[in-house]
Amino acid sequence: MTMVFIPLGDGRIAADNVASPAQTFVSGFGTGVPNATRYIRPGVPGAITAEGLMSFPRAGVLRNFYVYAETPPGGVVTDTLTVRRTTGGVTSDTLIIVALTGTQKAGSDLVNSVSVLAGDGLSVKIVAGASSATANLTWTIEWMPS
Repeated sequence: MTMVFIPLGDGRIAADNVASPAQTFVSGFGTGVPNATRYIRPGVPGAITAEGLMSFPRAGVLRNFYVYAETPPGGVVTDTLTVRRTTGGVTSDTLIIVALTGTQKAGSDLVNSVSVLAGDGLSVKIVAGASSATANLTWTIEWMPS
C-alpha cells in the first residue's frame, strides 16, 4: 500500500491508501494574482512569488495534468499553468501546460509528458491574465516511477 495525500482546497489534506505503488498523484492548490506570475507548491496551500519545489525520490514520468478553478478567469482573460522541472540545479518550463480562458473552470494536458530523475524538483507556475478572477485553483499530475 502507498499513502497518498490529496489537498482538498480548504486548507485540509485528505490521506488515502492506494493499492498500486506504481502510480502516484501529486497535487497543489492556490490562487493566482491578476497580471502576475506565481508558483503553486505541491501539497502547500497558496500561491507565492518564490518557487517552491517537491523532490522525487525515484526516476519516473510526469503525465496527465489536470487543473480545476472554483472561479474561472472571466471575460476573455486567460490564465496559464505550466509544470516546471528542476534537474541539475536548473529549473525550466516543460511542455505540460493547461490554459483556462473566460468561463472555463477545468482543463487538462493528457498528451505531453516529461521524464524526471531521482532528486529532480517539481513546481507549477501560474501566469494570470490582466484582470483574472480565478480563485481556488487545484492541480493534479500523475507520476509513474520507473
